[in-house]
Amino acid sequence: MNWFWTFFQLRFKQIAQQVTLWILLLTTVLVALIPVINHARGADDTIRIAVVNEDGGRFSAVFIEAIQDVGGMEYVMAADGDEALKALAAGRYEGVIIIAPEFTEQMEALVFNDMFTFYVSPTSSIGMVLVEIFSEKVVEIWAREVLLADYMEFRAEKGLTAGEAVKELTRAGMEKASLGDALILVDYHVPDGEWSLEQPRQSNGAQAIVQGVLWFCALAGFFILLSSRWVIDQRRTAIGERMLSLGVNPALTSLAAGMAVVVYCFFALLITLAISGLYVPITVGVFVQYLLLGLLYFLAMAGFAVMISALVRTSIDLMIVAPMFTMVNAVLGGMFAALPDWAVVLERFSLLLPGRLLNQALVNQQWGWLLVAAAAYFAAGIGVATAVTGKGYKENGVRKGN
Repeated sequence: MNWFWTFFQLRFKQIAQQVTLWILLLTTVLVALIPVINHARGADDTIRIAVVNEDGGRFSAVFIEAIQDVGGMEYVMAADGDEALKALAAGRYEGVIIIAPEFTEQMEALVFNDMFTFYVSPTSSIGMVLVEIFSEKVVEIWAREVLLADYMEFRAEKGLTAGEAVKELTRAGMEKASLGDALILVDYHVPDGEWSLEQPRQSNGAQAIVQGVLWFCALAGFFILLSSRWVIDQRRTAIGERMLSLGVNPALTSLAAGMAVVVYCFFALLITLAISGLYVPITVGVFVQYLLLGLLYFLAMAGFAVMISALVRTSIDLMIVAPMFTMVNAVLGGMFAALPDWAVVLERFSLLLPGRLLNQALVNQQWGWLLVAAAAYFAAGIGVATAVTGKGYKENGVRKGN
């Protein structure tokens, strides 16, 4: 009889029958998709501003055209201010600008008080920036009109034509001149490795997928730890007696049980990457690479899980230790966020953890240590499980004989 395949199927079915583990694994997949979906939504996302024009005059149209030149924002024309504010409260907009009914009239009179009102959500961090931009555009238009008024007055004093046709022609010439060469050029110098002021640091698709893989693997560690309860069961129950009577090698059962858990995580990661590919383009080579790195990580974590299960006495103890080790592996491994600069000792200690080694493999392409750790930790786990469960077989057999 192929005992490896028999026990592999047995462990696979046992895991499938535990609803809690399925919920845990499904939650892990959903959490891992957050950075990918967030990037996909934000990749083409712009700051959406609702514009309510209560003026309808020519200068409000000039103002709207001027603010639309500012990149990174999408302006949505709204007919009703109250509806726009409701949409703002619902999160559909980052801000709502309401142009006052007297906008054009005030601009012609060269008076600008309460020319527009800008509303932002309490959680928005762009309020002051956009107010400055909008105010700058108003001042720009106002300054041009002041110069134009002075010029028309000068022409009238000199007996030259100063009608509307000349005014419009002059205004068009001023707008064209304003699009000429820049008056001031600013050259930014930033240290190497720092982000440019002209091109702020942004998360790209590849980084989003890497973050998703790290999150998945961090939380999958909890699933792997809880799934290693079979070590406790075989050590402390009469299962060992039955296996001993059948002449089953404990190493074989340990290997089969460990691989069953790894297979679950492997296919869950495959599904995660496949769904991620629907949001962010991913090449076949990168897809396979991340799967292989995930497989090595799962093997290392399975070895750790077996060793931990061999040390604890009961399933309750395992439930206490599992979240603690999961957090230590994830936090010190930098799987959720990078460690601070002062945590040098902790970072060096974390090189013993599968999470840190996976992080290096994904970010820095350093596969070697993860490969060594996967082989060493998994082999050590199988060795410990063999010794512990084998001892349990013999003890159960001795008690039965007595």
